[in-house]
Amino acid sequence: MGVAYGRNAGLLTRYQSRESAGTSLQLLTCEGGVDINCLHGGERPGREGIAQSAGSTRQVGAEAAARQEEKGIAPIGADAIRRQDPHQRPKKTKKSSAPLFHAATKRVRGDLYNIYYVFVAAFREAAEKLKAGNRNAVFPIGSFPPGLPFVSG
Repeated sequence: MGVAYGRNAGLLTRYQSRESAGTSLQLLTCEGGVDINCLHGGERPGREGIAQSAGSTRQVGAEAAARQEEKGIAPIGADAIRRQDPHQRPKKTKKSSAPLFHAATKRVRGDLYNIYYVFVAAFREAAEKLKAGNRNAVFPIGSFPPGLPFVSG
């Protein structure tokens, strides 16, 4: 088993060794900090891995340049970026209301909206029954019925 020291002093995290894969996990902390070589099982990425990474980086840059050219936007450059005040607020901000639900996909968000609308409809129906005098009206689970009117007596 290899041992990795976390950022919090005294915390040890144990990782199962990769003996079955032919490499063993080494200590992740070294004198100068985290040693990237440890994450690769003691080996540096080969030339093919470096070339593949550089190729994908060039591809992303080319796609961004094509989008800028298509929209007629010129890049502002490194000097202009350095001259910007990092604490300056934007002149215009987009204002929109917060969503009722944060969800991973639109489909899940739509399902949550539908469930919410069914819940609200059931609550309103039960509230109308209670208002009409039916004290046995069933409210949806997780809701609180509205208070009854005060009657002196």
